[in-house]
Amino acid sequence: MPISLRLTLQVPTQLHHALFDRTGGYVLKPRGMREEGGAPWPAERQHVSRTTLRILSLHNLPKRTEARPRRSGAHGACHSHVPQLSGAAAPPDDLEPSSPSVSVGLHPIGGFCGISRELPSPYTVPVEASTHAVERNGLNARLDVTMHLLAAEPDATFLRLSVRDGGNEVCFETAVLGRLRPGYRVFRLRSKDLSTRIELCYLFVHVSIGSEPNMWVTGRQLFQQQQQQQQQQQQRRLGSAAAGNRVLQLGGEVQLHQQQEIIHQQEREIEALQHEADRQREAHRRELERLREAHERELAELTVQQEADDPAQLTHHVDAKPLSQLLRVHAKEVSVRDV
Repeated sequence: MPISLRLTLQVPTQLHHALFDRTGGYVLKPRGMREEGGAPWPAERQHVSRTTLRILSLHNLPKRTEARPRRSGAHGACHSHVPQLSGAAAPPDDLEPSSPSVSVGLHPIGGFCGISRELPSPYTVPVEASTHAVERNGLNARLDVTMHLLAAEPDATFLRLSVRDGGNEVCFETAVLGRLRPGYRVFRLRSKDLSTRIELCYLFVHVSIGSEPNMWVTGRQLFQQQQQQQQQQQQRRLGSAAAGNRVLQLGGEVQLHQQQEIIHQQEREIEALQHEADRQREAHRRELERLREAHERELAELTVQQEADDPAQLTHHVDAKPLSQLLRVHAKEVSVRDV
């Protein structure tokens, strides 16, 4: 039964091969994934790894119908046992030469990663980037393009390099980003259909390694920041509500105090008016008493004088009418003043 290699040799299989390449078949998980109850992985980091990849040139790219499977090397015996998995050689055609470009992609297991063309890198960085196409030169294509590969977890981030011709992928190579060594290196490229190395086809690069300040966040960190912001907003709303209630309470207390002051002022004014009325009544009473005593003295003097002059006229002159009229006049004045 034939096997569809196009389904089994897709990108996940390529990354799986890169993960276990030259490891003896064993790869440890990150410490945060191995230890129970430890710090969550990926951890928050102050700096991220920077791998500066300078793509210098591409050499010996097969033409569109050409096939050059490499059957020698460490796994040469496998090709002899199952030759159909390696493919058959095919000569080049007479068509126009290829116009290759190189595409660079990062595939993280966890943590932040991105590709930047400049340093310091912008806040938004993609995970894929491409070089310009070299027109009609697949034999020795000079590229000289520099890309900065940023990763918070370089040992858990895959680098995939692919060569395209007119939008179609021709060959590729994958590697773990944290396993790259600095200096001038070559990536021996594989065919896209069978993942077999292509004879004499390689990508010449220069690798340098450094670090950059981490100004990016992962999805988990973003979720935690959103939770913290929501908690802070909730606390601010509760604080604002408490402050508003306190202001209302203080406003009510101030208003009550003002009303009490107004009532006390009115009571003081009423007491002052009552005191003034009592004083005026007392003054009027004293004035009436003084007038009564003065009138009595006048009557007494008049009576004594009349007795001395003519006792017979005493009854005619001794009349209380002037006194009663005077009292009525003063009583009327007192009542008018009281009103």
